[in-house]
Amino acid sequence: METTADRLRHLIQKTPQLSPVERFRQAIEMVDSGHEMMRLNLKREFPTESDEQIDARLLAWLHERPGAEHGDGEGVPSSRSFELP
Repeated sequence: METTADRLRHLIQKTPQLSPVERFRQAIEMVDSGHEMMRLNLKREFPTESDEQIDARLLAWLHERPGAEHGDGEGVPSSRSFELP
């Protein structure tokens, strides 16, 4: 069974041979995989919580971004908010 980490590793290895459109699709898939990895981490940390509670924790983590509260780069912080699908 392929894990989320395996899928990310595979995506990174094939990056140099991709077109710009494929790289954009890959970036979206990597973000989705990162969210899933964080969701799994939260489930391990809080095993008794419901899926709704885990989703709320994930959303809070996305808003707070511990260690990157103002984004990953220099410039004006974004005012966007995130919603889970």
